[in-house]
Amino acid sequence: MSLQEIQGDLLNCEVEAIVHQCNCLTIKAHGLSQSIAEKFPQANLYATRRPLGTRNLAVEEDRGIPGTIKVFPSQTPVVICLLAQWDYGKASHRSKRISTYQDIPQNREQWFQACLQEMGESVYGEHWLGNKMIHRLTNQDHYTLRTEMTDWDKNRKYAEYSTFVVDDEDDGYKLHIGGYEGDAGDGIIKHNNKKFSTRDVDNDQVVKEFGGSCAKRFHAAWWFYKCLQSNLNGKYYRNGKIDDKKYDGVTWKPWTGTNYSLKHVEMKIRPNLERKVT
Repeated sequence: MSLQEIQGDLLNCEVEAIVHQCNCLTIKAHGLSQSIAEKFPQANLYATRRPLGTRNLAVEEDRGIPGTIKVFPSQTPVVICLLAQWDYGKASHRSKRISTYQDIPQNREQWFQACLQEMGESVYGEHWLGNKMIHRLTNQDHYTLRTEMTDWDKNRKYAEYSTFVVDDEDDGYKLHIGGYEGDAGDGIIKHNNKKFSTRDVDNDQVVKEFGGSCAKRFHAAWWFYKCLQSNLNGKYYRNGKIDDKKYDGVTWKPWTGTNYSLKHVEMKIRPNLERKVT
């Protein structure tokens, strides 16, 4: 998923996700949030809040926490609320209603940046969606993962999995995946039940080989074991030619082997309607 500027009617464009700023306190949506709530009722954050008296305020336990996000994945597009505003109205107006957080422009900017960090988003270029968000999505319903790959000769292959779940941070964002079908070959089954490894968080099964770290050796964060059957977060090599004996490109071994880096890869998830949670 990538951020993009939309011209025209946002709510009727074909996009993967709609991201908008939400208020932590109120029980009524306004502006764009109101339009989104009307278009996608299941993504109405405000409708889940209980009112505090007759004011436009939610009871304490229903309020949002500034700098966090709320994901509504049960429809297309996914709707994501950035809880980057504590009080309602202009941030320059000091509120006497609720003083749990100081709602000033500097704090709103910090909360907004914290929301973006939690999403794992960057405004430009390629990026990983973020394990926290993937965990939230895949634990709210049954999800299917579809990986679409393109090589440098414009050949395309795919691998689809009927089961895709990522555990939380305490469990190392462990991967649970299965039910393969496709024409690219099953390049991820060996990564099943493996924790996510990065350069500074080593969860792989390597002890002495590769300096004890697959993430450092192959310049990527992934669900490594000892070490990889695929590496879709690998180093990008133009024209697909990986440096001699590096093996650290964007790879899917069953299709292209270890010494070829793919041109384009997309990992897409959607609710598995055949295994819908009731």
